[in-house]
Amino acid sequence: MPRQTLTARPSAMLSLWSLASLALLLLGVSTTTAVAVPGGKIPAAVTEAYEQAEKHIYHLEEASFKTKLVNIDALVFYGATWCHFCQKLTPTWLELQKKVETELKGKNFKIFKVECTQNEELCENINGFPTIYHYRDGVHIGDEINERDLDPLFKFVKEHVRERTGQAAVAESNDAASAASAAAAVAVGSVPGKAGSIAPPSGGQADAMEDLRGLIDAELQPNKNVNPDGELVYLTSSTFPVMLHAPWCGHCKNLAPTWETLAAELKGRVNVGKVDCTVHTDICKKFNVKGYPTLIFLQEPDPLTEFKGPRELAGLKKFALDLVSKPSFTPIPADAISSVIEKEPVAFFFVYNPAATDFNVIRVFQSVAKTVKSTASVYISPSVQAFDKLSLKQLPSSGPVLVAVLRLRCSFTGDGASRTALRNWILAQRRPLVAQLDGSTQEEIFSSGKKVVLAVVDPAENAGLVAIQNLREAARSWKYDSQHSKAGDVTFAWLDGKQYSQHVFTIYGIKPLDLPRLIIADFANEEFYDTFANGEKFKSFGQATVSKAITEVLDGKSKVKSNHNFFVKTVRSINKGVIGTLTMILENLLVSAFVIFGSIAGLVWFFCLRPSPGYKYVDDHDGKAE
Repeated sequence: MPRQTLTARPSAMLSLWSLASLALLLLGVSTTTAVAVPGGKIPAAVTEAYEQAEKHIYHLEEASFKTKLVNIDALVFYGATWCHFCQKLTPTWLELQKKVETELKGKNFKIFKVECTQNEELCENINGFPTIYHYRDGVHIGDEINERDLDPLFKFVKEHVRERTGQAAVAESNDAASAASAAAAVAVGSVPGKAGSIAPPSGGQADAMEDLRGLIDAELQPNKNVNPDGELVYLTSSTFPVMLHAPWCGHCKNLAPTWETLAAELKGRVNVGKVDCTVHTDICKKFNVKGYPTLIFLQEPDPLTEFKGPRELAGLKKFALDLVSKPSFTPIPADAISSVIEKEPVAFFFVYNPAATDFNVIRVFQSVAKTVKSTASVYISPSVQAFDKLSLKQLPSSGPVLVAVLRLRCSFTGDGASRTALRNWILAQRRPLVAQLDGSTQEEIFSSGKKVVLAVVDPAENAGLVAIQNLREAARSWKYDSQHSKAGDVTFAWLDGKQYSQHVFTIYGIKPLDLPRLIIADFANEEFYDTFANGEKFKSFGQATVSKAITEVLDGKSKVKSNHNFFVKTVRSINKGVIGTLTMILENLLVSAFVIFGSIAGLVWFFCLRPSPGYKYVDDHDGKAE
């Protein structure tokens, strides 16, 4: 559906309502450093109401936690002073406390709060704020309580009073108004097939934007358990840069002092670790380590990010901090969507109607966004107008929608509803249709195993820009319209032929005056194609030419060419054999030492101790030899 420069192509759709059922399992993924988030300051009115309510709340401390929960039922609210949502919930929590005291007096049900910034030991297993748990006789029972409004919370208390005593908490006649109010609150923010979900935030886009900023504030709070001593740690399933090394590696030894300094520099912010690949071979195999040292940033379940720059302290520190300090998403109003599309080659937009969306869905989507933030630009727009800005056919009342905008096209999520399926879809869509082949993308493109339709251009020339745009259109047509059985076996990219002119000429025989040129590269086999089966060059970047070229290559009709001449291939073959021999020696030191010693002994015997030709030793009692 055209809108200015945006065309929507609904290849498949996914309503994200069903994701709310995953919330209890997925909340609490946290990062490890704090940064200032523009617009993230908690409003003064919210803080003032929080401070007034906090004075009258019943608090649990480490010393009194167990004793005060004996022989009663209780709801315990775990919060933190810096948490936006905790401050908003605290006045409601005080109202719940008063309501339970007056209407359920003598029913043995209490309302408490734990301030986690002052009671860290009580909160060491709490992964996100606010968190509410139900306790019975001092034992935590059931899942996290997701309600945040007074009526649903009070209804929960009454149901558990009835469950424990077998009696109605209050007279049914007095309960009617409260029950009707609670039902209405649940209905507004409900998820089909899921009862008792959180009511949505009140207000329109402005209030929803404030709530989203609160999520980011909570996400980026510092974690005191991260690198507390500024020392190297061993690999765990956590968030930190890791050096994969071998004791005999000279470069690893040279890097070791810098790596230890990095751990000290990132104290309290990021863990820094080392893995000895001669000991922990399973870990290094998992990460497909091919050389030492290998430096990676690990934040499971994210894909790992490998550091490729100079191994200097400043660059390493910036690399780590940039990754952990990036928020998982950016809240934007609907009228900012167009400008983002103009600037970003690929952007993901999660749009929803704040008046009809369970906020739990937003928290679940945030947990997904956290796992792709290092490789994807994610935006959330809580506005009905956002649906129009993205030319979506869905009505805002149908639920949230996730959209990937890849230059002039919108693609919708697939029909899987799981967190994993959603994450995989984002990862599959995160690259532009035609990526630039450079130092930051070469490893991913080279290791994909796919043939690469490559435009070699001078991007400073108009002809180069036109070629890239035409290839982008051809790529879009191939990706969405091709019926070829191997359509997914190719990817598209462009290379700055002016910047890498020597490389382009050596490998492909392309001169600067020949630009722009189209080739199809097979990096895995160090081969390429630049002609059709009839010998004609790939001269055009039009859809028909590109489609024909790809088809002939995939069908084995186009003539393949090697990246190297005979001399280069011979040298590479020799190098490969030498490297293989060295690898065998290093991996089998005892056997290699025995072989080398035996070889030396054999040579000594052959040249020094072996009898000379034409002579023989004869036993002679007279001491003479012939």
